Amino acid sequence: MDENGDPSKKKKNKVVQVEWDGLAFKDMVNLKTLIIKNGSFSKGPKYLPNNLRVLDWRRYPLKGFPDDFQPKHLCMLKLPEYLFESYKLDSLSKNLASLNVLNFDNSEYLKEIPDVSGLLTLQKLSFSGCKNLTTVHNSVGILNNLKVLKAEDCESLRTFPSINLPSLEILMLSGCNRLAKFPEILGKMEKVEMLRLCGTNIKDLPSSFQNLCELSYLILSGNTFHRIPRVIVDMPKLSTLYINVEAHKYKTWESRNKLEEGVEGTLSSSNVINLTLNNYMLSDNFFPLALAWFRNVKTLDLTRNRFTILPECIQDFCFLSSLKVDACKKLVKIAGIPPNLKQFSALDCINLTKEEATSVLLNQELHENGRTEFALPGTTIPAWFEEQGKGDSISFWFRGEFPSNALYFAILLRNRQHRATRITTMVSINGKKVSRGGGRTQMQDLFIFDLSVTNKTYHLDGICFENKWNHANVSFELEIGGGTMAFGMHILKQESSSIIKDIQFTNPCIKNEDDEALHGIDSIDVRLRLQPGSATSQPASQNPLGHSGDASHSKGNWAVPQFRGGTVFARRNIKMMLCVMFCTMLSIVVCGLGMWLGKN
Repeated sequence: MDENGDPSKKKKNKVVQVEWDGLAFKDMVNLKTLIIKNGSFSKGPKYLPNNLRVLDWRRYPLKGFPDDFQPKHLCMLKLPEYLFESYKLDSLSKNLASLNVLNFDNSEYLKEIPDVSGLLTLQKLSFSGCKNLTTVHNSVGILNNLKVLKAEDCESLRTFPSINLPSLEILMLSGCNRLAKFPEILGKMEKVEMLRLCGTNIKDLPSSFQNLCELSYLILSGNTFHRIPRVIVDMPKLSTLYINVEAHKYKTWESRNKLEEGVEGTLSSSNVINLTLNNYMLSDNFFPLALAWFRNVKTLDLTRNRFTILPECIQDFCFLSSLKVDACKKLVKIAGIPPNLKQFSALDCINLTKEEATSVLLNQELHENGRTEFALPGTTIPAWFEEQGKGDSISFWFRGEFPSNALYFAILLRNRQHRATRITTMVSINGKKVSRGGGRTQMQDLFIFDLSVTNKTYHLDGICFENKWNHANVSFELEIGGGTMAFGMHILKQESSSIIKDIQFTNPCIKNEDDEALHGIDSIDVRLRLQPGSATSQPASQNPLGHSGDASHSKGNWAVPQFRGGTVFARRNIKMMLCVMFCTMLSIVVCGLGMWLGKN
């Protein structure tokens, strides 16, 4: 800590200089755990307790152990940043019968891993970051109980012994940039499920690689493969394959050309369902050839490649639901799409700008089954979005359950200042915010999506609201990017038969009041207020509707007609009432005129 006791200001990994005579542990006969992380000792230990179970000593200051050290109970031996040359463990192997963990990570002067055949109980062996290591003893490959083998970032290591490790679960060889050949696998290894092989000089995988019979996840990144390794087709459990070439190796790929040459001549398709092939300079020839190997893929990421068209044959990928072609700068046309495509991304496809090039992606039928999420270049919102507007929100009324599975939205961004744009979707019902969910971290000009897919934090499904009609507002917030926004909303056809009557874009409450008033036209009570004392006049208190007279509604001797419910009707209804009043007046006039003529 600092002088004020603030632990946040503690200096990390500060090396403490220790002056001692090497005898400090002589009287600690029952010491079982010794961990030293940041000490730099003037001398090595002259004595270590034989009862040690754990010895973890960073920058251990000796080539070996004291002569009288008998570590029969030692289970964990970690000597990271080991300072001197390899200590020959041969003489100690007979005394390390209980050793489970052996760690030489980041030992600067370690040049070889010695014979470890006597370490029969060893479960974890790690010598990552040993930049001067050139030799690994063959015994490393025959440890029956070994579960973890880490040898990453050994920059001088050119070869690795064959391995037959039936208990192995984790194998790590990434960063060994001079390692040109993957080790032969001499027997079935059924517990390795994931393998990361990044930043090596390996150009192909041996046929014995299929002995990793339970391997399901394989990452080959930053390597120099001339072609897709043929052996992966014969690996029944391999489901995810990620291959990425580093940007600085573009020229190598361009000169040697075709990764896709590796798929020629095959008669069977792999079981890979998640395939990533980034930076591979794939040409238009890739797609028909890929159908031979990868017909079963469900997600396909082809970011930063050189094909110019997504051909019609891509429709034969019957299981493909997610397709990503970001930064494919030569792509100019989408000629076909897989029949079950749900997610599509074409960020930074600078030549995919003409509407006819992407029209197949905007087809209404493609999106009617729901659950799609498309980001692509565009200048207009498709016409099948019935409700369109500008701004950052859209409102509607619904009754019953919130229709999250029936709503489709389109967002169009114009004059964007940045490509990276995170969209946050917020839903308010009756003025109260009820849901907030994040969408894409990057999007193109046009983003089409199913609300239930994009708003990951939805908890409104199945909730029935008490009000007959509820006002919903869906708003969209851009974290960065700027520019203006237009939006569109569509109700899925498959939901329309049952839900269209429960969604309105104008306030149905006002409409219902008008409908009720119009429905009462057959029971209108019309009353004329004549001169006081007339045989036909009635006091206001005798109004049959039970309402008192209102001088503000009268004009001269004529009373404004009173309607059941107190609602003043539309103009055509007033005309009809005026006609009734006119006819009544005319009858009175005719009767009076007849009486006058009779007297005369």
